[in-house]
Amino acid sequence: MEQNNLNTVIESGCPHYTNCGGCSFRHIDSENQRQIRTKNLLDLFSKHNLSVKDFQILYGKADGYRCRMQLHNGGLKEKKSDNIVPIQDCPIATKEIRNWLKAVPPEKRPKGRITIFGDSRASKFNSPSEKIIISQETENTKSQITGKTNRKIKNKVKKHYSGTVSDTNNLCSVTLKALDINQNTIEKKIIFDVRGFFQSNLEMTESLISLILSNCNNSSSEDRVLDIYSGAGTFSTFLAEKFKHVTLVEHNRDALVYAEQNMLGLPHDSFGIKAELWAKNYAADYIKNNGNFKMALIDPPRSGMEKSVLEFLGKSLIPRILSVSCNPVTQAENCAYLVQQGYKLNKLYFLDFYPQTTHIESLAILELE
Repeated sequence: MEQNNLNTVIESGCPHYTNCGGCSFRHIDSENQRQIRTKNLLDLFSKHNLSVKDFQILYGKADGYRCRMQLHNGGLKEKKSDNIVPIQDCPIATKEIRNWLKAVPPEKRPKGRITIFGDSRASKFNSPSEKIIISQETENTKSQITGKTNRKIKNKVKKHYSGTVSDTNNLCSVTLKALDINQNTIEKKIIFDVRGFFQSNLEMTESLISLILSNCNNSSSEDRVLDIYSGAGTFSTFLAEKFKHVTLVEHNRDALVYAEQNMLGLPHDSFGIKAELWAKNYAADYIKNNGNFKMALIDPPRSGMEKSVLEFLGKSLIPRILSVSCNPVTQAENCAYLVQQGYKLNKLYFLDFYPQTTHIESLAILELE
């Protein structure tokens, strides 16, 4: 990789840069940003004595990519502060969000915390022509009697994912397209609640799904695939086109409700349980009764895979494991453990989901030797 001058400073292109807490790399050009993040990722793998012979970088637009944002009292928080920056525009946001920011001044935006989701691929559930969805979190404050003193205290109840009761005003669908190994286009419509987790860069999400499908080249119509930390089933809906059966594991019951809708008509089963408990209490019997998986797709939170999940995978004899991660530290640690258990790190991809920031997403392909 050709090294450029990493100290080169460029114009940030954002009037809020250095105040807003979102971006931290806007003074560095895109190619050098990728060099910095790539070095950080590879250094962590080297620290664990992991040899990366096949390494690739996947990237898209440097600006105009972010489809999901959270505002606080009409603006974004300052770096390391709760002070609010009343932004008029945001270069990394999609065109749909930028247009809304320009049209609605900060003082006229909803108070408190709001989630905005906007993209050309998105549609509001109860108003399909709308490409932007805005969800406001509200709090009800009431008094209740508690404890031995019978003293009244404030009890804040957040109307945020109360059970699985959905509000259609918060529902969104996105239409994603990906290519399989034969360059066939697969298109899926994914439904989810904008208050829950969903990827914030849909261009890169489509690229990642295509990458995942390209690693299903040895699958057949008789094979089974495991999707742990499945969320609303975004990956599973595409994997169902390449495998006989998909098994989803997801502890968030709300996400799983939408996963069931997204997987409607596709051969699958799902476990609404924490991944660590599934690995401890269900995995062995499930494989015994149904046969082993041909592939496992893992997309854990920043904390990485729990010990029981790693131990299960290490002993599972699943031929191929695809590990998606938003934390290069835990990604390297988890891969190092699986390599110790007999897996080989065949490929590593740096996924540049969040240009202008320090965030590093990656995909590791491990195969049983």
